[in-house]
Amino acid sequence: MRTTMLGEPVEERRREMAHQVAAMVGVGVRTRAVLEATPRHLLVPGRSVQDAYGQRPIVVKADEGKVVCSTTEPAVQAQLLELAQIGLGQRVLLVGAAPGITAAMTEQLVGPRGQVVALETDPDLARRTQLALVATGYHRTHLVMGDATSEHPFRDGEFDRIVATGSLAGIPAWWWRWLRPGGRLVVPLRVHGHCRIIAFVHEGDRLVGEDWISSEVPALRWPDQPGGGVDHMVPLGGGCTLHLGHQQSEMAPVALAAAADPGPVRWSRVTIPAVRCLDDLALTLARDGAAIGRVTGPGPGPAGTGSPALVDSGRLAVVVYRPAPGPASTAGPRWQLGTAAYGGGEGLAPDLLTWAGAWAARPHHRPVFHAYPAGTSPGRMSPGTPLADLPGARLQLTR
Repeated sequence: MRTTMLGEPVEERRREMAHQVAAMVGVGVRTRAVLEATPRHLLVPGRSVQDAYGQRPIVVKADEGKVVCSTTEPAVQAQLLELAQIGLGQRVLLVGAAPGITAAMTEQLVGPRGQVVALETDPDLARRTQLALVATGYHRTHLVMGDATSEHPFRDGEFDRIVATGSLAGIPAWWWRWLRPGGRLVVPLRVHGHCRIIAFVHEGDRLVGEDWISSEVPALRWPDQPGGGVDHMVPLGGGCTLHLGHQQSEMAPVALAAAADPGPVRWSRVTIPAVRCLDDLALTLARDGAAIGRVTGPGPGPAGTGSPALVDSGRLAVVVYRPAPGPASTAGPRWQLGTAAYGGGEGLAPDLLTWAGAWAARPHHRPVFHAYPAGTSPGRMSPGTPLADLPGARLQLTR
């Protein structure tokens, strides 16, 4: 059995981590193989094997108590690479390089004839990451210093895949050029406080979302955007937090004032399977033009990364849930949906519950994301519902 100098069992930890990830998110054979093969403990020196192969992020660099860089959770890495469908011999651009774990996994996926280019903004982290990769046998990753949202001297259509390891508030204009026709862009997009890893395929003048997953991914800063393109956080009490998109700054003080005036909880007759993701409901609200956000908090709940919230005229209503009353279902546990009101938000509850009921009645409906370059006129876009005008892109939903 291979161990570290401290006698820690490396191979056992690797297998255990890969098994846990496969149980949480489901991965293919190739992704699981690189999960097991990548020496994470060598790329995060100074940390125990248990930490290196654990499911929590590890802080790689901090400045005055603020996290500058951390590792990506193994489950998120697996989701990113699974959606990217990276093949042998491909050229892949990774947005966010340090500490090198995702780069090492990607290098194994592209094989000896492929190439990995990784962007890193921090000079110290770029140097440390390049040295760590070479020291562990990964020689085909080329580190490029620079911001992920700035222009670089890459050729048009140079990359088969572009994968962002952190979430962004939009799609930089340069990425459209760098990705070849038919190539895949995998990016965790933050829209209205919700984060979704979306796998886009480059088709003509648009990006078509082939698949997407709700997942909480730490943000990459976008220097040209207000607040760096990072979400606004509004405390609601009880450990709950309202997330608003960086373009929803005018809603933050309104929501904060409403949070100081909690109202009643109203329960509906709507129930959903525990595996149903409430993030889908947020897209239903967005299609109807509602001003929405996302609430996270302690305790178990439906699958996904939080509950949708409705903000209107100083009022706030949030979807809440509890175990459904009555005998247990043979199909598995269910949740009963309701609404919690703030700042007089009980007036929003009927509409919110009506939307929730309509959404729950369509369990197999899953919208498709389309993205167009910023400034694209509606006449040049496919029929669909506008979702958001983001930095670098116009996002819409179809179906």
